Amino acid sequence: MPVPSEMNFVLTEKKPEKDRSRAAATPETDRADYDLIFDFLENKQKFEPALSRLSALMWSHYRMFTLQTDVTPGKAKPPGNLFTRALSLVAHQYQFTFQQGLVAETDFNTVPLSVKLTESDPYIGYLIRHKIFWKDVIATDHGEHSHSLQWLVLARELTGKTTSPIAELYARSVDYYSWVDKKFGINLWQLLVDCFPLDGGGARGDVLTTDTYRSPNNVTRHLLGYSKKLAPLKGHFISDYLSRRYKHRNWVVLKPNSGGAATVDFKKITAPELTPDWARGTTKFSEARLKRSAVAHDNPFSDRSKIAVNYHQAPGFIYMNEKTGGSE
Repeated sequence: MPVPSEMNFVLTEKKPEKDRSRAAATPETDRADYDLIFDFLENKQKFEPALSRLSALMWSHYRMFTLQTDVTPGKAKPPGNLFTRALSLVAHQYQFTFQQGLVAETDFNTVPLSVKLTESDPYIGYLIRHKIFWKDVIATDHGEHSHSLQWLVLARELTGKTTSPIAELYARSVDYYSWVDKKFGINLWQLLVDCFPLDGGGARGDVLTTDTYRSPNNVTRHLLGYSKKLAPLKGHFISDYLSRRYKHRNWVVLKPNSGGAATVDFKKITAPELTPDWARGTTKFSEARLKRSAVAHDNPFSDRSKIAVNYHQAPGFIYMNEKTGGSE
């Protein structure tokens, strides 16, 4: 299924002190590339197995970080941020980055993910244009890592099928706008990967409402077992890990109703502004963000439990503070 042609997306540019305008030229192959992306995210039978394959790769990286051989953990382990380190290794492979300074950094003593959005950010385009991933804490249902997971699935599955690298298409998506009646409408990023779920989430009309994985909320719900009483996907690293994290932090709970059944209740994520690891931006450019300054200190490795697991036919251990869901 291609991007709806009637929306007539055109590449734009925004120069300082000037209104957004159409760019002088548009890459001829972009339309076909974005059609492939749109179709893949619309197809649950393609996306869900691909997400499982990404999960298996990340589990392999996680086991490497913790020096696990078979089911025996090693003695020397990095101090924290293990899940995002696994995510970052895949990201760097496909030309994305986790560092604000645009440096592909995976050293254990630095910060693999340095930006956390806590509210609507008018400068989010900067992050996207520079191929940076971030952690979303705008809404629990939206998912901390759902955008990153969407694009890494696309990168792994569509590399070699698109003309431009997926990271380049990621960067340009925020500058494509629909052009109807000589006016700019929504941008392509919104249509491709930032739609609302059909049931709730602030739906604003049919074109930006979907039950597919063009909505990051639907990625989150799939991983957390939204339709299965919060039962994570069996043997699935990303699903089980995030389910544990969300439940330990009380970000998602089953709420009994009068009929005897239970409904899923997503709680508000509280921005950790009082911890030593995160600082609020002080300029207009960064006031919607928290910037991480160091490897996590609020969940030291010594506080974590060693939990025996078996993901993707590979047994091992995950390390998590079972009170806070920490280790990310």
